[in-house]
Amino acid sequence: MEDVAISVVCGQCRTALTENPDATPETREPCAQCGSTARSLEVAVGAKVSTHAGIKGKGRQLQTGRPAFEFVTREDYWRKTGEWRWYEVFIDRVRNIYRKVVRDRKTGQELYRCEESLREHTGHGRTKLPGRRKK
Repeated sequence: MEDVAISVVCGQCRTALTENPDATPETREPCAQCGSTARSLEVAVGAKVSTHAGIKGKGRQLQTGRPAFEFVTREDYWRKTGEWRWYEVFIDRVRNIYRKVVRDRKTGQELYRCEESLREHTGHGRTKLPGRRKK
């Protein structure tokens, strides 16, 4: 939600005036300080901003340098419901594990869980795009 405030000040001496911002030069009263009819409008806009936390990382194998495991934990916006949810994914290539858990951010109630062998976890993400070869 945005808040907008418009104030009128004298264009010459910057004195704050109680005048309609839409007033024409012919209908303006001269400034009590300097007598000028020049005006400036000052507009202040305020908005609410919120942040959402998350962390992700990879652990690499020393011998090959390839990722041995990956994890993501973050708040994620679900467009279908219009709510923020807590989203966790863990992939362990060494132990062949895939785990994804989605929880309600406010209550902590588990809404979705998928735990399976990483080799069985196909047809998701990039692998379901047309032209992408499944392994």
